[in-house]
Amino acid sequence: MAMTILVTGASGGFGTAFLPLLRADADELVIASGKNESACANYLACDFTDEVAVRQLINSIKPRLIFHLVGSFTGQFEQ
Repeated sequence: MAMTILVTGASGGFGTAFLPLLRADADELVIASGKNESACANYLACDFTDEVAVRQLINSIKPRLIFHLVGSFTGQFEQ
């Protein structure tokens, strides 16, 4: 069974810098995820403010490791 790494927030500032480095070094499938659609390989869009959507994403991928890079620059904790 292949192991999988999930990177959330992959389309954000830190995610776009981190993802290529991780993919170049990882011996596992790296799945990227973010709020918006992307042409990035192995990318799944997910609204991380939606608990059900997040659970479905994790249950479908069953990652061994998660790099959770989702964030907000609005200053609003609820987001």
